[in-house]
Amino acid sequence: MPSSVNIRYQRWFPRITYDERSDFEAFGHMYIRENYTILDYTQIFPFLVFEIAANRSEYFPFALSVPDVPFSLGGDIMTVTPELTFDIELAISSNKSTAVRRTRLFELNSKVNHAIRVVSPVYLLNSTDFKRDELIGITETLYIPNNILSLIMDENMGRGNVDIFMYDLSDTIHANESLIYRENKEEYSSYNTRDSINDINNID
Repeated sequence: MPSSVNIRYQRWFPRITYDERSDFEAFGHMYIRENYTILDYTQIFPFLVFEIAANRSEYFPFALSVPDVPFSLGGDIMTVTPELTFDIELAISSNKSTAVRRTRLFELNSKVNHAIRVVSPVYLLNSTDFKRDELIGITETLYIPNNILSLIMDENMGRGNVDIFMYDLSDTIHANESLIYRENKEEYSSYNTRDSINDINNID
């Protein structure tokens, strides 16, 4: 579990089959939260909205977080957005941790503009073929890029007058939302899109 300032939280989403759902929700009532229920996301912006999860073959409900993140308990991570579902399925099929599209943090006025979400499949200890029925769940880790970048700069070359911007160039769908991190300075407020990368060298 996370102990680094570079990590905001780590969450656990167990794989629950349809046949296991009733017993798992009963377990959740006792040990996670009263009235714990597996939920589907129906809206994520401007606020979260859930409904009781529909019947299907499997679920990945939010069950545990370190440190504690009480909101969205029970929410099936596979119902957040189609893009996130695609990235998680990619991680599962490749059995590799996968970084997904940026995540906005709550501290909107701080230098911590966005975080990088990494999802990782977890299989049975003795799994060799990494089949779907050997998958026991998914971990989600939220990394804070400005902390990581500052540490690298301080340890290797000093902060000096270097201004740091981080963009996600792999996201071809949401090009206007590609900024992950920038200096929290008013003169940089327009450098929020991929197109603005070409203008950065003109900053005095």
